[in-house]
Amino acid sequence: MENSTSPSTQAVSMGQKVAFGFGMLANQMFPAALGVFIIVLVQDLGFAALLWGVIQFLPRIFDAITDPIMGFISDNTRSKWGRRRQYVFIGAILMGIAYVAMWQLYEGDGVLYNFIYFLAWSLVFYLGLTIFSVPTWPWGMKSVRTFTNAPTSWPLRSSSDSGPGSSHLGFG
Repeated sequence: MENSTSPSTQAVSMGQKVAFGFGMLANQMFPAALGVFIIVLVQDLGFAALLWGVIQFLPRIFDAITDPIMGFISDNTRSKWGRRRQYVFIGAILMGIAYVAMWQLYEGDGVLYNFIYFLAWSLVFYLGLTIFSVPTWPWGMKSVRTFTNAPTSWPLRSSSDSGPGSSHLGFG
């Protein structure tokens, strides 16, 4: 009789590992772009340092609140598409729309309007990021069913996670 709790010995292909690793690239592109485009917000649009601090802080707090909620929703979803696929798809679409919309700023609209506009779209972006990224983590856990797959799978995910704007190497 076969033990149903024994891990699968099926190897994960390099293509699957690379595809999985690129999944978190979106997590790093937004912080990297914000770091680059701070010049636009501060110099060209006249954002004060306090406003820039709020734009960096509030979406992170929002993200910290929505991540566990999305994890609960994803873990408890039962649908014909599975528990996670529809969220990854919806989150990616929402992130794309929000990312384009948030940069539609015009100096003539004024600092307060541009601040509120950018902050609102940042929150929408982070919501999309949560909807996209939280359900992808269990996919990695499922694909790494044996210890022999883990050392070669997670560094690829983590190295894409440590792109521009990240503060860790991802291999530790």
